[in-house]
Amino acid sequence: MIEFANGGGVWLLLLFPALFALAVLSRLFARRRAARWGGPGLLPATALTPSLEWDMVRSACLWLGLGLTFAAFARPQWGEVVESVSRSGLDVVVLLDTSRSMRVADVAPDRLERAKMEIRSFLSGDSGDRVGLVAAAGVPLMLSPLTEDTGAIAMLLDICDESLVPAQGTDLGKGIAEALKLFPPERERDRVLLVVSDGEDMGETAYAAARTAATLEVKIFCLGAGTARGGLVVGPDGRPLEDPDTRQPAVSRLDESRLQQVARLADGRYWSLATGGDAAAKVREEMGRLKRMEYAGRSRTRRRDHYALFLGPAVALLLLGWAVPGRQRKETPGA
Repeated sequence: MIEFANGGGVWLLLLFPALFALAVLSRLFARRRAARWGGPGLLPATALTPSLEWDMVRSACLWLGLGLTFAAFARPQWGEVVESVSRSGLDVVVLLDTSRSMRVADVAPDRLERAKMEIRSFLSGDSGDRVGLVAAAGVPLMLSPLTEDTGAIAMLLDICDESLVPAQGTDLGKGIAEALKLFPPERERDRVLLVVSDGEDMGETAYAAARTAATLEVKIFCLGAGTARGGLVVGPDGRPLEDPDTRQPAVSRLDESRLQQVARLADGRYWSLATGGDAAAKVREEMGRLKRMEYAGRSRTRRRDHYALFLGPAVALLLLGWAVPGRQRKETPGA
């Protein structure tokens, strides 16, 4: 069964008979008007009229070529072809914790700068992935939708600090929910949410958000920034902040168990930035496994396009019609 992929071309095909009929009527009216001015004997001697044979050939070529062009534009399809689906990359959203506790210097130079170094390292080794960026503290802030321009993502990391989001605290649940909005509804690629945080005071909704990610088939990979020993949290003036509960200098510690649980709920993995080695390389290695697994041996069936069968003859006929000799005045005897 023949189907047409371009609706606009179908309308042109339907209008073609009407256009042809108008052209025929216009030619008949033109001949009648010309005959009234010169008469059937004088007109051929004074006007540039083509011979009947060449006129028919030229008109047939042009009109047939135009009809075939309309048919090609409508993209006729019949039959099916099975093709393999090639892998182009993953959709990755980076969720970066920018709360004040990320300025603790228990990892060099501090948690936030170390996190940004690892993210840049990940981006530099990226190949074919689309990456988005969300900053989160008390509330999340979307900085970039999914894009293949990872250089722009790396530049946006420069503005990610504790002053970017005025609402302090760490609510990773809201951050995860905001990050999930960046993934397109259609699942053309594997989807990964890369969470970089110290896991402290992440809020009550983080586990529920991780379960939502699992239902959407989004894997969550977590990078833990900091150490279990922790360090002092300093304020904008560089002095340690006071813990309101103990009235002592506030100490922030990496909460690995929470981050591990978030990753586990969303079928992901957890790595620590404090254990040495290149965490970004481990993330890329794990994502490389996803790329190799995704669409392995997978194929899809689509309708076969046959517009070329119409377009080639259409071009040939139009060129032939333009090449046919034009109007020539016949020489009259004794002229």
